[in-house]
Amino acid sequence: MGATSFAMWIIFSLGEVASVGVHAVSSNHEGAKERQKIGATVVAGLWLSGLLSVTALALLPLDGIGAYFRLLGLGGEASAEVRAAGHGYLWHTVLGAFPMAAAGVVASGFKGMGLMRPALRVTALSVALNALVDPFLIWGCPPLGIPRMGPAGAAIATNLSSTLAFFLLARGLGRDFRVSIRWRARPKLQELRRIASTGLPMAMSNVLFTLSYVALGRVLTGLGPVHLAALGLGQRLESIQYTINEAFAAAAATLVGQWLGAGRPEEARKAARETVKLSAAVNAPLGLLCFLLAPGIIGVFTSDPLVAQAAASYLMFVAVASPLAAAELALEGALAGAGDTLPTLAAGLVLNSARVPIALLLAPKMGVQGAWLAIVLTTALKAAVKHLAFERSSLPLLVKAKAPSSDG
Repeated sequence: MGATSFAMWIIFSLGEVASVGVHAVSSNHEGAKERQKIGATVVAGLWLSGLLSVTALALLPLDGIGAYFRLLGLGGEASAEVRAAGHGYLWHTVLGAFPMAAAGVVASGFKGMGLMRPALRVTALSVALNALVDPFLIWGCPPLGIPRMGPAGAAIATNLSSTLAFFLLARGLGRDFRVSIRWRARPKLQELRRIASTGLPMAMSNVLFTLSYVALGRVLTGLGPVHLAALGLGQRLESIQYTINEAFAAAAATLVGQWLGAGRPEEARKAARETVKLSAAVNAPLGLLCFLLAPGIIGVFTSDPLVAQAAASYLMFVAVASPLAAAELALEGALAGAGDTLPTLAAGLVLNSARVPIALLLAPKMGVQGAWLAIVLTTALKAAVKHLAFERSSLPLLVKAKAPSSDG
């Protein structure tokens, strides 16, 4: 299913347009003590998600999935089996784009209020359901009349768990926290604009990030066939630390959004700085541990000595930069909470793209380690750029009318 990974990232990014924006705007309402407005923000996010999902669905009759596989060079007879499996998986994933995005939007309402535990419990339940249903749909269960569906079954299981998560989150938001959600209400254009202007640059940045790795993958393949596999293995292990960093980014977005909603920009900046410091401090010992144990960690997951050597070197390079990577993601969350995500897009466009020429420049002398160093250098630069951008941000979501007067 590796051939579907880029398309999947695009689908996830479409969902993030609304969820990132709803998180920021909901935080703003909570800080302004206007929790009753969060319901309208969630509904506006659902409308936006629906519009984007319909756009994705429109590509199905136009053979958008077939065009995607042809773009990857999977158009020959030798690739027919891979293409067929991937086509079924992506078809059903696109069909389920809305429930997946909708669940993220409602969860963002909880995040905006600073209530992470209800969303975590529902997410855990939906993941458990997905894991339970997956084998029945993928391999089939004749006694229950369930046919073998292959990879398409995995997508259907995800759609079912996303739908369950959406309904549970929506019920909890209205019943337990008294957030009034008027499902039939038409969203205000201003609210849609606030959500989209925050979420769209972030989503585009994520797509560009993936494209940069597609291009970098070609460089790695040119250096040796094992290096692309090493990058994939290293990134899967790195994702554990990335998940921790995402929590700090969500916290930064909530804190900044709430302080700006309260009309207190200096407190918002202070909260962001403290979150950045804490995320870097947590990642420093984790990075040191990863640096020291990299060969042993990699050895558990591969027996190929060449892949293991390259993957271990990747982990050691990113381990050195792990505090900076954590700070970068926390700053990205802070910028999202401020409603100022264009710097994130600009930094990603320039510096993620720069990884390829830097890797090509360093490769003749450093080999694959030149590519790893390119990732580390651009990560450090992105952290610096986002720090400067946040400190100089105009804080678009600041509720100026509630700012304290100069005489205290």
